[in-house]
Amino acid sequence: MVILGFNSRILIMKFNNSTRVRLLTILFSSIICLLIAALFLNFNTEFKLTVLGTIMILLVFVLFTNYTEFASNNDCLTIKKLSFYKFLSIRHSLEIPKIYIHDYVIYNTFFTYYLTLQIDKGSGGINDITISLWGFTDYEVISIAKIIESIKKENLEQDAKIMNILLQLSK
Repeated sequence: MVILGFNSRILIMKFNNSTRVRLLTILFSSIICLLIAALFLNFNTEFKLTVLGTIMILLVFVLFTNYTEFASNNDCLTIKKLSFYKFLSIRHSLEIPKIYIHDYVIYNTFFTYYLTLQIDKGSGGINDITISLWGFTDYEVISIAKIIESIKKENLEQDAKIMNILLQLSK
């Protein structure tokens, strides 16, 4: 977590889970190396097939596991999924202007938190976007929830001001 500064109301922060994901990637890469060495030590066919299957599963995890970067600045909320490998670089990037955030839900399934943002499309419709917060600590998830709650509160206050102005004009 990096605290970048303060806005008038909203704390500007940046979170990522790169350290935890990098450690897990290094651990699985080490296990892959040990399993490759084990292939040359035993000539049993069933053992070799089991080890090759395990290597394939771990290799898919190592190559396609991303780390997530969550940033909040003055105007928008940015969520990026990045890879540790250059050839895979940025997988997904999402920038949402804060005025379009309608509501949110954070829920937990097994070992992962998920964030579902309700985004106002402007034409009366709402899109739901779900983001995995795998690898984030409980403290970081709570901080993300506080940031989004303050954004939601600010948007509600702004909507109330607009409604008051419209009511004043209609009289």
